[in-house]
Amino acid sequence: TPEFASKLETLEHKLRYLESEQAQTQATTISHVKPVLERLKVKAVERVKEHAVSKLRGISSDPSSFLPSYLSQVPETEQMIQEKAAELTSMGPMIAFLHSNDPAAYAEVQAKYVELMGAALMYQTRGLIRESQRFQVEVFRSTDTLIDKESGKGAMRAMLSKATATASQLRSKLEQKNEAVTEREDPFELRERLTILNDLPKVGLITTKTVEASFKVLMTFLIGSIKGQGIIARSLLPSVPSYFLSRVLLPALQVIEESFSQQIRWSQDPIAMLLMARIVEETRDEAVRLQSLGLQEESGELSLESFFQRMSMAVWPIFKTAVEVQVDSLKKAEVSSFLAFSGTEGRVHLASRRFASLSAALHAVNSGLGAQPAIMGSRSLDYLRIEFERFCKRIGEALGAQKKQLIFSVNQYFHVLSAYHDYGVPAAGCAPIRRILESATATYVGGLLKDSFPILEAFGTKIEEAEAKESFAMVDEKEAKRVLDEFTKDWKKGLNTMKDSLKGVIADKQNCSTMFKKAATRVLLNYLKLREIIQGQYPGLANALVAEEDVIGLISGYEGDGRAEPQSPTPTTQPSTSEGPSPRT
Repeated sequence: TPEFASKLETLEHKLRYLESEQAQTQATTISHVKPVLERLKVKAVERVKEHAVSKLRGISSDPSSFLPSYLSQVPETEQMIQEKAAELTSMGPMIAFLHSNDPAAYAEVQAKYVELMGAALMYQTRGLIRESQRFQVEVFRSTDTLIDKESGKGAMRAMLSKATATASQLRSKLEQKNEAVTEREDPFELRERLTILNDLPKVGLITTKTVEASFKVLMTFLIGSIKGQGIIARSLLPSVPSYFLSRVLLPALQVIEESFSQQIRWSQDPIAMLLMARIVEETRDEAVRLQSLGLQEESGELSLESFFQRMSMAVWPIFKTAVEVQVDSLKKAEVSSFLAFSGTEGRVHLASRRFASLSAALHAVNSGLGAQPAIMGSRSLDYLRIEFERFCKRIGEALGAQKKQLIFSVNQYFHVLSAYHDYGVPAAGCAPIRRILESATATYVGGLLKDSFPILEAFGTKIEEAEAKESFAMVDEKEAKRVLDEFTKDWKKGLNTMKDSLKGVIADKQNCSTMFKKAATRVLLNYLKLREIIQGQYPGLANALVAEEDVIGLISGYEGDGRAEPQSPTPTTQPSTSEGPSPRT
């Protein structure tokens, strides 16, 4: 009561006076008072200790009165925590009295605080785990692999889908073939999962339908507990030992580790594993920041740092196993089932779509990790990519003709690189895919030029080789006329042939347009070199030259949909400075 607190304060002043130098000069007077004050101190210590222990027992009966609520829609501020714990922290002066006058009693109360508060946090943590698991759905299944484990040898199971197919069309095809389709999100899609994580502070526990979202709620509660213990300890305890925070949190940390281990033990979801690794890092960083509240953390096996290290290290073996499951589905895939449809090379395989979504998602999450975890994640990503490249190579070899192999590579790797751009994958992550795509594109376009403009392409190559040697190519009038005759006779047909050839085999319209313009620009440059030679050396042939603007207009009018409408923009002959194809619209 306020009256008891006032009397306790008065007694504290009198006891302090007995220890002062002034009191020592009045030894005779003090000798009569001291025994009385000592008896009062003993009674006060006993009463304060009983009151403090009784108040602390209330933590067990109603922990929500003292602890942050895990069901709160908004993270509790320091002021909210102080108001909630006001009844507990109001005992601060009494606990300080114990600390000054009976260290043994103070140690007993402090131990009781650690015991009861630790138990309350443990029960709160268990309740949170139970509640969050109620909302969880199965986002990723054991059958969610790059090549469906249940696909068998059926051609439809190893499904090829056009690049223009929408997600709803894809789902419809799966349903028609009796595939297991539920209301869950695409397991290889990251955006929805990130949305759930980012919306947690706004909408609370109800959104924790993914395992990583449940884990983030748990880690958010842990941070709230650390913050709450810092605030309470500063107000309640005059002296906080280095082991205080770890001992109070120990029961809750053990529950978290146990639940975490059970949740990830059989997981085959590599995206969840990386997201959880990132959440562990973010929580650890926040816990370090909160040490500014005045809690000095001890080192050793029971420390928070050790806890976070164990949590982080537990993720990586599971992540590697989950990646291995995806790789294994590629290794065991039967190539023959992928070739059941004619025109296989002109489509984007479902496995390529899944690889694009999965690897882009993993790259996006991995790039946000710390240096050492990011290296560990990159090794697994490189392993996954290499096996995907081998998978594509196996299909390409089965297709036979080099042209089909090139078309297949262009379609698969353009789709993958486009997904990487959509997700903002760093340049280093895009580089291996881009190299393969650029090589396949250059080789295919080169072959296309030789087929459609054989004489002009040979002429251009001759000029280039001479320029590379810093010499001049000798082109006589007869050769110049032969190249010009071939071009003027069939240049429109040649451009349209290239356009139609690409349109028939390149799955993505944007890439089809890009490849055509790359080939057509090469035609234009070769023609301009020929034009320059004729005008400078053989003016008698100049009357047969095709107007430059006519060639440019036809090339520029190509829109990727089969229409060639002449226009007159200035051609761009400078090489592209982009990292690769931009995201498809």
